[in-house]
Amino acid sequence: MPAGATRDHRLVNPFTPESPSLEAMCVGRMLVVVAERDFFRERNVEYAERMKAMGKDVELVVFAGQDHGLFGVHPALDADYELLRVIQRFVEELKTR
Repeated sequence: MPAGATRDHRLVNPFTPESPSLEAMCVGRMLVVVAERDFFRERNVEYAERMKAMGKDVELVVFAGQDHGLFGVHPALDADYELLRVIQRFVEELKTR
């Protein structure tokens, strides 16, 4: 983020009035991963839902009971391995499209 910017800067929040519309953009299939106890949870879920409402192909995966940065904060938890499986499956599915 640029110095002095807030979380509503267009580089962080693609839905601000200053942001270009994403409706006409071809973004391909998207995977949005959210930790249930992440302080950005609502914003991330809203992002996925708004992209879906625009007709984008979005898969939203919420990791129950997990905090922000679940992958790497406490390595080797079951959630870490599950996240790797989700990403691997998602990438493998992209290869078959």
